[in-house]
Formats: sequence, structure tokens, C-alpha cells
Amino acid sequence: MVWPTVRSRGRGLHLEPVVVRVLFPSVFVEVLVQVFVEFLILLRQLTPSALSIILLNVSVNGLSQILGANVLRFTADSLRLAANVVSGGGLIVFPTDTVYGLGCDPMNGSAVQKLFEVKGRASKPIPLLCESLQKASELVELSPIARGLAKKFWPGALTVVAPLKLPVPFPLHQGSGTLGVRVPGGRLCLELIRECGGWLTGTSANLSGRHSSTTARQASDQLGGSVDLILDGGPTGATESTVVQVVGDKIVVLRQGQVGVTDELRGT
Repeated sequence: MVWPTVRSRGRGLHLEPVVVRVLFPSVFVEVLVQVFVEFLILLRQLTPSALSIILLNVSVNGLSQILGANVLRFTADSLRLAANVVSGGGLIVFPTDTVYGLGCDPMNGSAVQKLFEVKGRASKPIPLLCESLQKASELVELSPIARGLAKKFWPGALTVVAPLKLPVPFPLHQGSGTLGVRVPGGRLCLELIRECGGWLTGTSANLSGRHSSTTARQASDQLGGSVDLILDGGPTGATESTVVQVVGDKIVVLRQGQVGVTDELRGT
């Protein structure tokens, strides 16, 4: 039978047929040969960047998953790949200290619009995750009370809605002039946000009206075919962040979440 061998010619791969004898059933061997040949042909067609993504997938997830979904374990290597996806206008799913998030570059209007379409969201604003209090302060005007909340609960599960300072795409604020921001907990999550430029959309990774995802599988079931990459960091907590807005000298709770209102916020 004919067995292909690979020889290097310049920068490409060249397949040369070599006749060899085998002791395995011919049908089984021919199937293996066909798969191997098709794989080599695929390699010849890939760009270096595409090939590097495949090799990273192999090193992170194992060869058995390379033909599966666009899911990678959440590691220092995969978060850099995710940051490249975000910078290119793509969508990612990633774990946070609350639930899984659906992320894109918040300054890329096309990416934000795609996020709304994928999520099936119409007119509800989207909060942003920030690398630090400083990066959050670049986006919004934090009053002394709001800044005190941030210093007490960040990194953590408290979203603070405050007046905008920087222009951001309309869907994020829906004309309200305000934006929800928070600094999440978790070393890898913060590193991902840092690699993405310091800001990342922080809406939950689920279809609008459905339950938030607390595992990569749940997020994949809802959004897998519509996002570019899913980072699997294992199960997260089941509760979303508490959302508050400071009005005058009062703290108004817009959504109850992980941070208790009575005991913690009012004692700030």
C-alpha cells in the first residue's frame, strides 16, 4: 500500500508516496492514512497564527479535544489568546468571582452590538469589569461615598453605577449617562482584564431571560455557537454581584446579590 512521508522543501511541507508493508488489516490502515494525509494538507493551508492557536489548544486541553468546541481551560496561556480574540473584535466567555461573563472590547461599537445580538438583549445597559479602581475612575465619576464602597468591597461582587466620564458605545448605557463598574476578584480574571486593556464587558454569559451560567458547559449550551472562545475555570458561585447607585448621600440598591445590603452596605 502507499504510505505518505513528509519531507521539507523550503518553508512548506511536501508529501511523497512510499510503498511499505504493513501487518494490520488493510481497511483500518487505509483509514488512518487518509486521516493523516488530510491533517497534513490542513497544516499546509494554515497561517502561522492559526497553527499556533491549534497547538495551544493541544497543549492546554489535550489532543482529544482539538476537534471539539471552542473551549480552553482558563490558564495564563489561554487568557492571552482570549485577549487577542477581544482585541480583534470577538466575543469570549470567561469565569468571574460571581458567574460566567460574556466579554468583548467595550470601546468597539461593532463588538458591543454583536454582544447584544448574541445575548438577545434589547435595551438594558451592560456593566463593565475593570482592572483596578483607577481604571474604573477613568470611566465614571465616583463620588466620595461611591469611592468608599469601591475601596471596601473591591475586588469583589459589588457593581457601582455612576455618571460616565468617557464616551462609550450607546448600548452600554442606553442613554442613561451612567455606567455600572466593578473590579472582580480572582487573579486570572484580573489578568485577563488587564490583557484586554483594563476594561471588559461584564454581562452574564446567558441568553436574555435565562439563568446565568455557573459552568462553562452551561454557557456553551446557551452561547457556544455564537462566541469565539470559552474559558473553562470550573464552577463559579451561583449569585451575581449586588448593584448599587449612590444618589446624594444615599445608597440605592438596584439588584441584590452577593454583598448583603443591610449589614454591609449601610455600615459603610
